[in-house]
Amino acid sequence: MGVIGKTVKSKATGQKGIITGIAGNKLSVSFDGHASISAQFVRRARKYNTCVRLATQEPRDFADDKILTHGKAIFNNSAYKLIFHLNKDAATDVAKLMTINENEYNQITQYKKTHALFVVGERRIPIRTVGTKKIG
Repeated sequence: MGVIGKTVKSKATGQKGIITGIAGNKLSVSFDGHASISAQFVRRARKYNTCVRLATQEPRDFADDKILTHGKAIFNNSAYKLIFHLNKDAATDVAKLMTINENEYNQITQYKKTHALFVVGERRIPIRTVGTKKIG
């Protein structure tokens, strides 16, 4: 996991503050024995004006029986979820972490490379991503 911090000045109040972000990748390594700590980061992030970005190719990193409670906490405290194509086992793991209906389950297992399910609160929005040239 990496931590990023930046001092900013609010245009509305003129007050200075620090915005921080925590980014995680390869969660199977990060979660090994530390799932409860990671879940605490996510639970408390909003209180401390922090953004947490977690990415994994294996939903099993969150849905393993040993850490399912913490995985659910992380999923439940996530404002946005982006779920691309998954095989049936991985889609079943996602179903352990959040409620998905049969139609969503089938969509996730049949998506093409650029399609995904964007979950915002209770809204489920099928999307298509488009790559662009790097600017700058």
